[in-house]
Amino acid sequence: MAAPQSAINASINLLISAVSGYVNSDSVQVCDELDLIPFAGALRATLTEFTKEFEKRITTIRRQHNALQPIHRLPEDVLLEIFDEVTKGDVVTHFRRLGRVALVSKSWWDLIDNSLQFWAFISTRQREEETRRFIDKSGEWPLTIEIGPEGKRGHIQPTDAFLRNNLHTAHRWRYANLHITDEPVVQMLNVSVPRLEKPQIKTVNVYPTGLTYFQGSAPRLRDLTILGTPIRSNPNLYTGLRTLTLTRLGGPWVRHSTIFHILAASPQLQVLKLKTIELSSPPEVFNSPSIHLPCLTQLTLVAVDGALELTLLEKVTAEGCTDFCWRRDPLHPGPPCGPEYFTDKTLDRWVPNLLRVLKSATSLFCKSGPSHFSLSTTNRGGGTLDLDIRADDLGIVIGWVIRHFKADLMRIPITLELTGSPDPLRSDYYGPRPYHPLSDLNVIRLVLKRVASGEFMSLFGTSTSVFRESPPFRHVRELDILGRGSAAPKLILETLQARYNPLLSDYHPNGGIPVPLDTLHVENVSYDGDVMTKLLDLIGDDKVTWLDKRTWKLPYGGNGDYHEAYTFM
Repeated sequence: MAAPQSAINASINLLISAVSGYVNSDSVQVCDELDLIPFAGALRATLTEFTKEFEKRITTIRRQHNALQPIHRLPEDVLLEIFDEVTKGDVVTHFRRLGRVALVSKSWWDLIDNSLQFWAFISTRQREEETRRFIDKSGEWPLTIEIGPEGKRGHIQPTDAFLRNNLHTAHRWRYANLHITDEPVVQMLNVSVPRLEKPQIKTVNVYPTGLTYFQGSAPRLRDLTILGTPIRSNPNLYTGLRTLTLTRLGGPWVRHSTIFHILAASPQLQVLKLKTIELSSPPEVFNSPSIHLPCLTQLTLVAVDGALELTLLEKVTAEGCTDFCWRRDPLHPGPPCGPEYFTDKTLDRWVPNLLRVLKSATSLFCKSGPSHFSLSTTNRGGGTLDLDIRADDLGIVIGWVIRHFKADLMRIPITLELTGSPDPLRSDYYGPRPYHPLSDLNVIRLVLKRVASGEFMSLFGTSTSVFRESPPFRHVRELDILGRGSAAPKLILETLQARYNPLLSDYHPNGGIPVPLDTLHVENVSYDGDVMTKLLDLIGDDKVTWLDKRTWKLPYGGNGDYHEAYTFM
């Protein structure tokens, strides 16, 4: 039987498609039609052989094309640096990311497989045979070791067995993350670790009178993090220290002078972080007149023992410090700051550092409430300031801030949040001025939380003749009035009418007229429709938002809340 001409033509088109690299779904039907051709078997074999050869050449061309891409032209040492940066993290994260990178190409797989540094990770999260294989595969490359609490977060090897089996590698440890819950395990760390640079040591329910970890030789520490663990004052340990983080330290075995001996032995220290430190023993006398840290750029004091805090502010000198954080823990604030904090022997010594930070600040957030004042900046080009001060006499705190930083605070846009009845509203703090001492600054947003009627009027000075000379908070463009117990709606309206009355322009020939409001937001204040209508006329239809939250009783006797929002935008 003669082959149909259509089948022969289709076979020729199939060959052309294969040569062109385009074999579509229609070609499958052509292969079935080849059975109608007398020499179908030979043609099929030729076509299959041609297709295999064609695919082989295409693969070769693609490999040559890929070899010309920029990533393949990078030297191997540069690629290794990229891989090292991409795979940073704990042991599990490291190997997860490493596996993804290795699957990109065979050349990358071979490069990773033959590089010692990518296998120099051992952890109690690994199986014992995996740990042995990684130790062998990493040669003599410095190791990262991770010991975690047994049974948590995938830590499957017992800590004591893991240490006994791998203490022979201690001379290779460079980075160590140790979470220990057993005192005998801590004592096992009395080994020589000459390469150790960045240890993080955390102990839980371990209360020894004196730890002896890393006694064998003095390591060249760069970054040290201690969590809940007594520390040693051996000065040989800290000569090269760059970062020191001490967290949750307390008890009789943590001595006041130990921390200062460490600082005195660390002239290259760049970052110092002290968080939640409570010293039960009385402070010892530290004989050194001062501790000079010329490289220190960041100082963080959060919930630190009062005696230690004061001594640090008095003794430490760091002219290059541009990141300054001093906060009290809201849950455990400790004793309030007294006048001794605001003298030329303590905080005044840090004023030049704080001024340098304020020079580059683009905005500032400030909060003030009963016995509490905080200030934080947003900066361009690095440097931050974060102060959270609790004091019985808040007037001293705000007076200190204004005395040293008023020139910069007149320039920086400020968001000011006042809560309750802030102490500085009392006139006995600042003589005849009856309103807030921060009201002369460049406050562009004012947030009032639970500020009652009397204080509300005092804030804006509308009840005094002083308003006609220098209206307080005259730069405010955004006003938020929040919370139950705030001023009554009619009083809010009357105060704002007095403030933004166009007739008052005659009393301010020097441009002291308050800036018009861009937004007024009232929340959790009883809604008054008549007041709302007049506010819209005064401020503008698209500038007022009023959110009223009320309590009502459900049919079955429970309580619930609903929100009724009146938004005009």
